[in-house]
Amino acid sequence: MEKLQLEFPPDNAPLVIVGGFLTRNSTAYWGDIDQYFTERDGNARRIIIAPVGACSSVHDRACEIYYSLMGGGRVDYGAEHAMAHKHGRYGRKYPVGLYPQWSVDHPVHFVSHSLGGPTVLKLISLLRTGFFNRNRSSREHHRHHRHNIFHHHHHHHHEQDEVDSTSSDSLLTSPTCHPAMVRSLLAFAGPFQGTPSVYLLGAPYNANETTLRSFSIGNFLAKYIHISSFLTPLVGGGGGTTTKKAGEGEGEEGAKQEGNGNGLISGLGEYDGWDWQGDSRNLGMFDGGLFETDPNHRHGNATSGADGMSMHSKRSANTALSKRPQRSWRAFKRSVGTLWTQLRKSDWADSSDSGSYDAGLYAADFRERAGENMVCPQVFYASFTGSV
Repeated sequence: MEKLQLEFPPDNAPLVIVGGFLTRNSTAYWGDIDQYFTERDGNARRIIIAPVGACSSVHDRACEIYYSLMGGGRVDYGAEHAMAHKHGRYGRKYPVGLYPQWSVDHPVHFVSHSLGGPTVLKLISLLRTGFFNRNRSSREHHRHHRHNIFHHHHHHHHEQDEVDSTSSDSLLTSPTCHPAMVRSLLAFAGPFQGTPSVYLLGAPYNANETTLRSFSIGNFLAKYIHISSFLTPLVGGGGGTTTKKAGEGEGEEGAKQEGNGNGLISGLGEYDGWDWQGDSRNLGMFDGGLFETDPNHRHGNATSGADGMSMHSKRSANTALSKRPQRSWRAFKRSVGTLWTQLRKSDWADSSDSGSYDAGLYAADFRERAGENMVCPQVFYASFTGSV
């Protein structure tokens, strides 16, 4: 019997790997993946390990994937989302994207594990609903609003500020988003319908509760995350991205990216710890618990709104604000107070904006009812079960 030969058009689109809950974004964890994509087999392609937060929600992780690939500015979680979940609108800065040409004409493949599967579905949903386009429009409106406020009295300083703003935020000119930017999703052990495992870790049983159960594994893990984030300026870590073109030598690696304000700037495999992607929450030793309201300035005011400008920001708009936390005793004291408050009840772990909550049954059901898991005809889907 003659063997059926199937011919496919050549496809060397990059492969983006998205880890699950408490997964490390490093080749030390994922292994030597590029050995399966070599020039010898005619299957060489670029391998990108997405720098997603190890315990972040699927919304935050989806935003982190998009902006780390596109580059040109800070991660924008959206004004409404940031306000609703009590964290800053803007996160880590990526001056250069891992795949800035990402578009319908240059799609990517996604391979995910565990919570990485729902994360990519969320990303496709955000691409389909125009979330990132709305973010760009909001930022343009914010910039225009600043111009109207300061142009009359501070013309000279405003011109300088506008130059700085434009040069550090090229995302505003990025192409229109579309689900066809994703060519395929290959998911392993993805909890698309939720998993009961999170309840063993301490997730609440009731649908209207988000606080982790006291003295549970998840409760102690949340405290560890806050302490780890607080100590980041001293111990480093949690600030790198990983990229590599498969089939190339070990000495070659993708462009290094800027990590968070306190952490290590790393390339391939230089950091083997967890990356919490907590830049928008300002939990570091000298962050002072302040949220960033402007993508080009480090400090803002948590009470001013996720997309607004605080009075302090207006008074200081013409000064050179630091993009890194000011190491002062005042900031340190505020940060200690923030740490103590978060150890008692975390605005992150004890909320619906966390990975543990999104892996639960109620969150999965909500996403299903909201149509976020809608299948797009331009995307190939495959999911494989797993066991422990």
